Amino acid sequence: MLLALKRLFKHNTFPTERWLEEADEEVKFTPDLWNMERRQLQLLFVYDEMMRGHHEHDLIREHSIGVATAYTEEKFILWKKNLGKESYPIPLAKRYLSVPSARIKGELYGIVPSQYKELDKHKINGVHFIRVRVNLVVPFRRIVKTREQQGTVTLDEEVQRIRAWMYIGIPSFWDDQIDSGFLFSPSQIYTPNRDWLDKYYYFSQKEYDVR
Repeated sequence: MLLALKRLFKHNTFPTERWLEEADEEVKFTPDLWNMERRQLQLLFVYDEMMRGHHEHDLIREHSIGVATAYTEEKFILWKKNLGKESYPIPLAKRYLSVPSARIKGELYGIVPSQYKELDKHKINGVHFIRVRVNLVVPFRRIVKTREQQGTVTLDEEVQRIRAWMYIGIPSFWDDQIDSGFLFSPSQIYTPNRDWLDKYYYFSQKEYDVR
């Protein structure tokens, strides 16, 4: 809506009913665009088909800066809709019997705010998924200079907590589909060898080969 208003007032044109309808449609899935554009970049946690090397990465490739590998602080069940090469994951905070909850591993990006219109359309924000701010854990290592060795030393791994946007499945839309059992299964869970990190879901390339 904000971009449309800028174009409108640039030409000193009074808005028509049709123009208002088109402007509303433009931000149908991104009603908070006006607030998103207050920053040059908005952090997004990507865990799905938009990750690097996956089939929808072009949605963010030219509109983002890769920041780091990250893990959710909250635990989810990462379901997968099995569609072969078009498969995609659905994180749900709701607990299901016999299916474990775990962190999710993904990639952290700084996204140009205007691109969220396309991302929100892709995820059908507010209907299939909801874009919310979540807490993430980002591992990193400090590299320091040493006088004695006249070089650098990499210190032990540390973690930093960051908040970013994430698309989470809306239970009221997905529950009946998942309960039917058709085309849905949990994604792969991995066991790390890090003391600070417990088990996590990760939607890898191998997920596309299982139906």
